[in-house]
Amino acid sequence: MTSVTCRCDTVIEVDVPELANLDSDRNILSALLDGSFLSSICPRCGVAVRPEIALRITWPSKGLDAQVLPELERLSVYRDKAAIPSGCEALVGYPELFERVRMLRDDLDPKAVEILKYYLSEKALEAELDSEAAILYNGLESDKLVFHVLGLKAEQTGVVRLPVESYRKALTGFKETSSKKPFIQVFKGPYKSVKKLGFLADDTEDDR
Repeated sequence: MTSVTCRCDTVIEVDVPELANLDSDRNILSALLDGSFLSSICPRCGVAVRPEIALRITWPSKGLDAQVLPELERLSVYRDKAAIPSGCEALVGYPELFERVRMLRDDLDPKAVEILKYYLSEKALEAELDSEAAILYNGLESDKLVFHVLGLKAEQTGVVRLPVESYRKALTGFKETSSKKPFIQVFKGPYKSVKKLGFLADDTEDDR
């Protein structure tokens, strides 16, 4: 059991698995897909809380072996200083974990989806220069990939739909695309995400 302290100071006990195998534990898989994984409702104030801890999630039949790290360790991940077991990829925070499970459920290659997210983030920057938009894959809808765009406007979620053909082009062209900037950096190391590009750009500016 892990103790979680709510913002109202109530302490809640949460049962956290040391290792979750999604092939053998379908209840955890279902909770990841509906977003309820490790979520508890505070009996005092009614707020949903989750423990901010590292987790190991595997899904052998889908090729997933990931160390999920709390948001507090994001900068350590960007700097390649986080503790990540050999052979594992890194995910940071529950939203990235939930997103990854949705991709694998839909039989998508996460690297090809990440390429699409890069181009969507570029368009988001053009539309809202001061935005730090977060783009998350949400699922398949007919013949389209649905993405949620968070952060463009306060308390609003944008929805973008891309045709499956865009994904197929990203997948077939991955070898060539991944050999070019900025994708060389995106797919370097255990954390393969467009999110680290902003940090690396800021870090380069600081070094000047």
